[in-house]
Amino acid sequence: MVTLEVRASNHSAQTLYAKYGFKSVGIRRRYYTDNSEDAVVMTTDKITSPAYQAKLQDMEAKYMERHKTPAPAIG
Repeated sequence: MVTLEVRASNHSAQTLYAKYGFKSVGIRRRYYTDNSEDAVVMTTDKITSPAYQAKLQDMEAKYMERHKTPAPAIG
């Protein structure tokens, strides 16, 4: 699984992360020290699961179709 925190006010980032399979699973109250903003905790399914691997392959295929080039290697 991959887990991240994102500012509660950053709806654009939350939408982007959701596109890549992240789901909101909780809130970290007053997480950010600069303004005490809450963080939304987002996580993926198990990234080695067949379902998540299929999602990654689908995203790679769509990337290649749009850009006519292989997707950059991850890792």
